[in-house]
Amino acid sequence: MKGTEKQVEWAEDIKAKITANNFGMETITKVGQKAIDYISSIDDAKFWIDNRDKLGVHLLQDIAKGRLRIKGNGYSHTAQITPDGTITVTWTEIVHDGKGGHKETRSKVVA
Repeated sequence: MKGTEKQVEWAEDIKAKITANNFGMETITKVGQKAIDYISSIDDAKFWIDNRDKLGVHLLQDIAKGRLRIKGNGYSHTAQITPDGTITVTWTEIVHDGKGGHKETRSKVVA
């Protein structure tokens, strides 16, 4: 996991509590399991610390609605899962075009 030693220790504890027992879900579809696997793979301590007050099911709701914020620092990266199980990360970045630059939305299928 990425972060300071103290952040990583804290984040690992938070992650274990949130992801315990498949995010609190008794029955999981293949798409749901794919979302759980993706969220569980996030190795940024800041993500887990920022989401420490959420239940696992809330993280699943966030990714289903395209609101799972996985990175910050200016322009956030958000992840979304579609009903067919495709996970896409979308973000905004500044493109320097010689005229001062402009914002462009980018996306990448990650799973």
